[in-house]
Amino acid sequence: MMKQITVKSLIISLTPMIIAGCNFEKNIDHIDVSKKSGSSGLAILSADASSDITPWIQSEKDSWKLSAVTASQTSLASIEAALNGNTVDVQVSGTGSSILMMQSASGVDLSQYKSGYVEFKIRPKSTPPSAITVSIDNEWPVRSSLVLSGKLTDDRNWQTLAVPIPCMKPFDGAKAVDMSQVKNPFHLDVKEAFNYEISDIFYRESTDQTPVVDPVTCGDIAASNQVNNAPDLVSGDTALFYSGDITQAQDLRSAYPLNSFDVDIKNVNNIVTLAFNGNGGAFLGNDKSNRDLSAHSTDVVTVDMKVTSYGDSGSIQTRIDGQVLDGGTFFSLDNSSLPADNKWYRCQIEVASMINTSSLSSVKKAFVVGGVWDQMNNLAFSFANVAVTKPRKDYKASEPCIAL
Repeated sequence: MMKQITVKSLIISLTPMIIAGCNFEKNIDHIDVSKKSGSSGLAILSADASSDITPWIQSEKDSWKLSAVTASQTSLASIEAALNGNTVDVQVSGTGSSILMMQSASGVDLSQYKSGYVEFKIRPKSTPPSAITVSIDNEWPVRSSLVLSGKLTDDRNWQTLAVPIPCMKPFDGAKAVDMSQVKNPFHLDVKEAFNYEISDIFYRESTDQTPVVDPVTCGDIAASNQVNNAPDLVSGDTALFYSGDITQAQDLRSAYPLNSFDVDIKNVNNIVTLAFNGNGGAFLGNDKSNRDLSAHSTDVVTVDMKVTSYGDSGSIQTRIDGQVLDGGTFFSLDNSSLPADNKWYRCQIEVASMINTSSLSSVKKAFVVGGVWDQMNNLAFSFANVAVTKPRKDYKASEPCIAL
């Protein structure tokens, strides 16, 4: 059975599609949060949360209509939700902003947390979207936000995200929230189909969780600590599974989602780690993938890789699949070109060495990676930042991988 685990790692800066706010008006007073705030922080959605703070949903496709979330299913044009104890079960069905927010009956003074974190637990129930936007909101245009991509693992388990509040900034056209008087202390915007559960939303002055970004630089912790930052893609490039700036490139990440078969695979912060006990592999694509990549016939697939062990395989094999599989066309990487030293290398592999170029007009799997068939025991490696590009100036066919 094929297992899909699409997760893409990128924190991106983009102008929000949200140009309208909540269609409600109430006088803003102050909640006394001292009774609900202590060493564990301020509870927004939990057993200890104030009854004045309740969940609501809003849909761009429903003219920004706002509905309270109760134990009974609440439905708008693109979002449905129900409250089950201290957990909100949410189903987002389409494009456009679909928002879950925690709304205060009166204003909340969050001044003491301005250098702290918004922390929440979330459990994906379907493939995570390419991005989610977490905000502190006082009705548009008063909104401070952070766009997150690749922070949700696709394993259907609960995970905790800690968002540094100093990294939440107003988008173009918005202005920063006054933390002493907050109407909506939690605002989660999803623009793609996605089912999830959310619970235990807190404001904290400090956290024992790894923040989603570096709280000082607001940069990607995973990118700086685990693999060098990917270079920006340029016009003519195609992003497949990439954590760098893809503004100028063709974006085919959603068209070629990450899948695997018969291999222990983990995808954390857009870094894929594979451990083999036998035959298996990973690939970007699915039965619906079918794009024309003929323009890349003389280009290279660039991919960051780190090998822990070649095991019995002795090499890693990569290929591109058209609608008809050509198992005899692949490119091999071994210890001579990609050392098994558990360090990151950036590899540039000629497209023409991975597929018969006549098959590029209809590509089903844009990147397939594994080992030698029937010899994959103890093969272990990681990869990230897959794109199709023009060969960079440091490219040598005889030395396809360079140390990062």
